[in-house]
Amino acid sequence: MGLWTIVAPWVVAGDVSTTKTVVNNVITGAIAALLAMAASAATRAAESRKARSGMTAPYPQHG
Repeated sequence: MGLWTIVAPWVVAGDVSTTKTVVNNVITGAIAALLAMAASAATRAAESRKARSGMTAPYPQHG
């Protein structure tokens, strides 16, 4: 979602690519992408801690 927000001003049809729109979308998209990566890293760390402590995941692991 964050990456789409960054590129949307150039992809959307029409002349909506004003400087304010582009700057707003880039900042908002970057924040969204960074928050998504942080949430993913936190989830992986929590799952790793569970695995090291011998707890099983609440869902079956494939792969």
